[in-house]
Amino acid sequence: MTYNLLIVDDEPIICRGLTLTIPWKDYGIKIAGSAYDGSEAMEKITELQNIDILITDVQMPVVDGLELAEWIKDNHPHISIIMISGYDEFSYAKQALQSGVQDYLLKPVVVDELLQVITKTTEKIKVRRNSEISSQRTRLENAIYQQILDTRFEKTDHSGEIGTEEIVIFPFLSLIDTSILAIEEMSKEEVVLYKEIWKQSMELCLKTTSYEAVSIYTNKNIFLTCLIQKDPISLDHFRSFLQNFSFHPALFFVLSHGGVKISHLRKAYEQLIESIRYLPLSEGNVITVKNAEQPVKRIDSSQSIKQIMTAIDQGNENIEGKIDEIFYYLSENQADLKQTIQVYTDILLNILSRYEKLFNRKFKAMDEQLKEQIDESLYNSNVSLKRLFTKNLTKMYSYFGFKQSNNSDWLINRAEQYIQTHYTSLITAQEVAEHIQISPNYFSTLFKQGTGRSFNEYINQLRIGNAKILLEETLLRVNEIADKVGYQEYKYFVEVFKKLTSLTPTQYRKLVSSKQF
Repeated sequence: MTYNLLIVDDEPIICRGLTLTIPWKDYGIKIAGSAYDGSEAMEKITELQNIDILITDVQMPVVDGLELAEWIKDNHPHISIIMISGYDEFSYAKQALQSGVQDYLLKPVVVDELLQVITKTTEKIKVRRNSEISSQRTRLENAIYQQILDTRFEKTDHSGEIGTEEIVIFPFLSLIDTSILAIEEMSKEEVVLYKEIWKQSMELCLKTTSYEAVSIYTNKNIFLTCLIQKDPISLDHFRSFLQNFSFHPALFFVLSHGGVKISHLRKAYEQLIESIRYLPLSEGNVITVKNAEQPVKRIDSSQSIKQIMTAIDQGNENIEGKIDEIFYYLSENQADLKQTIQVYTDILLNILSRYEKLFNRKFKAMDEQLKEQIDESLYNSNVSLKRLFTKNLTKMYSYFGFKQSNNSDWLINRAEQYIQTHYTSLITAQEVAEHIQISPNYFSTLFKQGTGRSFNEYINQLRIGNAKILLEETLLRVNEIADKVGYQEYKYFVEVFKKLTSLTPTQYRKLVSSKQF
């Protein structure tokens, strides 16, 4: 602890001597200044508002030491007074003690004797401060629990009832990045142990830097800490302190803009929680609350959906690589948490919709799971969301990939049925692919694997096969047969027919006719 000392004497040489000849820092003392009479001392005490100890002479012009002591007793009773006098008279000492003076020393001052008095005085102040802090902490803890955890407290401000309405605190959140520390997978006992380590480490670290704090858990991975703000806290200084706080790499922090009265804590806490949804994906582990109302850049998820769909349709198992590309795009466009979650949801629901159409059935359990609101307190960073995204997307890919593998014959059968129904019209591979709800590229690969033939080979063989039947069983002209089996150009029909049979349609008809007779 540090104690602020004001030296008061009408002799500047004594003020200077006391200031320079004693190693005050060794005793936790900071010289706040000097005054040369009681009146000036009153002004400095009023101005500084932080004096803990006063060393004063008795005999001074304007306002003497005894009058100054009386004034301090009435206006600043927490200040400890050490009086120095050149008069060894009981009446002075008695009056000084009645005015609240802690000790009465005679001039010339013996340094060792003064330091003994200083040590005794600082010990008393320390005991008093600790008692005040303990009492204040208890009241503050009660107020914080009521403000944050007691839902009955929402509509009424009770802070004044427990004497905390004027306490200024600096609230901030510390959060665990669940991608590094999978707290959702811990047992209850492990969570309890980790939380206790987290709390003790945080408060001990703060205490060693003279920050007094009260902390509570508001979620399984969110820790609200309220610094008791004795002096204004430098946001930059505190940010730097937290950046060097190396308790665990999974921790990061969300800071408020400044101190608030305890009666306003609920609102400040709600702003901190709300800001989690808008955390930029590219920042470090210490973030200051941003204005959630500020306009944000629009993020288009359609391109990301297309990338993933293409990878799946092509049988590309490098899903993680595609996810890396998507998150790089989101980071480059300064997407916040809310936008990232929206892209995540859009992609997964689009994939689900695709497969529901493909298999002509509803996957109700998976649909409900995907539509559940993501716990933004657990998945609150770029890395943790990527982890969740990869996990769920890989699960979907494996699940539907397995079904797709088992149902490839079914898909080919559907394609063949469609082709056989529509081969007489101008049919394309893209049309068939759209009918069975897969991409043209994937359809081409799947169809070749399943039938041993390309789409063009298959449909030409189907058409020529039916053309041969018509040539054998009807008297239709060749150009009419070409039209009936789906060829708009007679010459092309003849070319394909000859390629597959080594005969022209006319030659084939003559050959078949000659064999019949």
